Amino acid sequence: MFDIATIIPLFFFLGATYLFNKKKLSLSNGRLILISSLEAVFSYLLAYILFFEGYYDFFFSFFIMLMLMLSVAIVLFWLEENRKELLDLQIETIKNTLIIFTLTFLPFYVFLTVFRFQPAILQIVYSLILTITLYLLHIPLQRLFAPLWSFIVDFIDNTFAAKFVALWLIIVLATASIALFDFPSERIKDTLNLSDHVPYFTYDGYETDLKNNVRAEETARIVLDDTIKTKRVNDYWTTEDTIFLYTYENEVLAIDRSSKNILYDESLGTLDDYGTIFSQQNIRYTFFTENETLYVFAKTGIFSIDRDGFSTITNDLTFFNARLFYDGETVSFLRQIEQTTYEIHVLESGTLTTSRTIETGDTEIEKPIVISEHLFEQKNGFYHFDEDTRYPIEDDAITLFDHDAMTMTHIANTKYQTSAIKDITLKTIDEDGNERIKTFNKRYDLTGIIAGDHYYMTNFEEGIERIDIIDSNLRATAIHRPIVNEPIWFSNAILSAYVSTIKEVDGSFEYLQVESSENRTYLTIRRLNEEETGLDLSFYSHYQPLIFLAIVVAMLLPVTDNRQYITFIGFDYLRQKKDATSAE
Repeated sequence: MFDIATIIPLFFFLGATYLFNKKKLSLSNGRLILISSLEAVFSYLLAYILFFEGYYDFFFSFFIMLMLMLSVAIVLFWLEENRKELLDLQIETIKNTLIIFTLTFLPFYVFLTVFRFQPAILQIVYSLILTITLYLLHIPLQRLFAPLWSFIVDFIDNTFAAKFVALWLIIVLATASIALFDFPSERIKDTLNLSDHVPYFTYDGYETDLKNNVRAEETARIVLDDTIKTKRVNDYWTTEDTIFLYTYENEVLAIDRSSKNILYDESLGTLDDYGTIFSQQNIRYTFFTENETLYVFAKTGIFSIDRDGFSTITNDLTFFNARLFYDGETVSFLRQIEQTTYEIHVLESGTLTTSRTIETGDTEIEKPIVISEHLFEQKNGFYHFDEDTRYPIEDDAITLFDHDAMTMTHIANTKYQTSAIKDITLKTIDEDGNERIKTFNKRYDLTGIIAGDHYYMTNFEEGIERIDIIDSNLRATAIHRPIVNEPIWFSNAILSAYVSTIKEVDGSFEYLQVESSENRTYLTIRRLNEEETGLDLSFYSHYQPLIFLAIVVAMLLPVTDNRQYITFIGFDYLRQKKDATSAE
């Protein structure tokens, strides 16, 4: 909750408040330090509540901070109860220090976040230049806007007609803006590297010092004039000139990346015997390649596919009765024939053959099972990868296997066996039996994915939600928010949007986002890449562009010194006036 980024501003408030009060208040040095310290702490706590909210991991911590601020205010009021004429000066000091903080520390932290992917020196230099520029702009702006706002307020207050016109002008402009124009805030967030932020006022025990060192790369973007909003995309594959789509309706589409034209849209067979919905955890296994040929492992069979069309390899092995795995570099399929009989089929150069049969009836093998495209034997409460490597079985859990790290991961609810519910537990086991366990009080699907040495946890069952990136030590390191397409004119408003596929590609996490308006379909493929940040700071997930509103407001407010306009009339002044009158 406290680190160097939050402690340094406290010293600023202490020093600035003391200097302001030293010019205004005629107090003993001890009392001046006491009053200034209390004012500074109050200002600091208020600034913390407003601008450091990202450091709260539980609501109780926010509540404590609020109570501390109120307590300081009560003590300060009690100490100055007999000097109420100075209350306006104390409020002015608090206001001045908050304005200066909002024009210095706050934009500096925000710009450090914006430039976090730059080398440390450039990150600091760019941030300092922009912060100083904002502060220098504040000087003429606050002078320029003071008479303007005063004139507008006086004009509206003193003229009924002006009030009427101003009111209806605001209503008409606001209505027209809402009806016709949609400010493209998502693209601005992405451009400023401020899109991957933790929501404000979210107290879920999540880490507050995320590295946020993951950057999204848009690898493909297609805008189709022909809408496919009636279809639900299940998986995709990209080549240099073509994007292939496979849908829940068991259809395959080929789209030319240059012309944006749909080359074909064909059904791979009827689904009368199967239905159209299957587990999301297997979505990423639909397309695969073998010997430089692209295949689709569909609900009605295995098909080879290219720009010109598709051809059937088999209708016997389907998504429903077989599982794809790799035996070294060989594409293989596991299929259960009878209760204790399994067959392994191998695909080589477009030819599918039966490699071997596994009988489990008279052996200690309970059954063979495919986990993350690798074959295991389930026996005696363990998943056996080979003779020397085994992992304990966890009931009621989704299981992932990382072959590079030789690590098994179990994902489960700790309370209910329902997807997209809170209290998700990750348990990792390496080949030596060492375990790590972490429970997240967050809402996730039970279908995470391993890419590189990170876990990517999602919640796409409830729409386009953020992606949480968790390292091998089960500590959250970054988040990513898919950028929602925002057409400027509301006539092109997005009617449906979803992330159809998550997959691992060359060690990175990749996903396809599908959005449809009345007349268009937007297909966007993004890949998340881990990048180095300049400085290792704790607030990289705290700010979004809305924070600039507070900075702009502060730029228009003056830093004042009302002491020079105050004349105190006491008994000494009245006695001097009386003596002067008598002498006359």
